[in-house]
Amino acid sequence: MRYETLSVTELTTHKIKPGAIPSHGRRNAEMLVKPFTYVGASGGTVAVGTLPPGAVIDKVEVGIMTAFAGTSPTIDVGVSGTVGAYLANTKVTEATVGTYANYPSATLTAQTDVVLTVGGTSLTAGAGVAIVLYHMT
Repeated sequence: MRYETLSVTELTTHKIKPGAIPSHGRRNAEMLVKPFTYVGASGGTVAVGTLPPGAVIDKVEVGIMTAFAGTSPTIDVGVSGTVGAYLANTKVTEATVGTYANYPSATLTAQTDVVLTVGGTSLTAGAGVAIVLYHMT
């Protein structure tokens, strides 16, 4: 089986199919993909998607396509109440174009709404894509 690296542009323009995801030996690897922007001058929350009970989050990745500008921009991926549960802002350099990842290996026992939270003040620019790779137990 051949795997190829996909660009953020390819992911956000839906040039891939769910079956194209490397499964790491699992037959049921899946993903959530959500483009986002700086939301507004003081940030905000973006719904990435909903995962079912039994999902195991293997990797969470944020690709910064346009550097975030403003006062202390932050990006976290998690759940309401624990915004950095899967990817904390300490692992993301928001003002630098690039890809930032975390491997939480989190097993969900209930349906879970994954959110991306953009923080900071006086935000004027910034765009990226959040990717959550998971499999079912």
